[in-house]
Amino acid sequence: MYKYTHVVLLVATLIAVADSSPREGQKLSEYLWEETAEYQQQALNSNYIHGMREGCLDPSQFGGYMIDDSVYCKEGMKSLKVAASRSSDNKTLEKFLRSEANSWKGYWEWL
Repeated sequence: MYKYTHVVLLVATLIAVADSSPREGQKLSEYLWEETAEYQQQALNSNYIHGMREGCLDPSQFGGYMIDDSVYCKEGMKSLKVAASRSSDNKTLEKFLRSEANSWKGYWEWL
């Protein structure tokens, strides 16, 4: 099992889309969806998805994913709080980021 697979995939996605740009009139979401098709397929073919789909996911492997998700949520919450503290000159953005941090805190506590 790879730790922090989601971080590796995010970085790979950012690298993949860094050298190109959306077509004229193309929505950003459509562009990102198209540019990340390879990574989407890799995710769908992962042992995790296969195990969930077939009902054969090793419980200890699932537990590892839960730990990874918990760390991801905690670190995301911390990053959002830092971003909010650095955006004090834009109260709307600061309020949004603090709200998001609280949501992520809720996910983290739930996990």
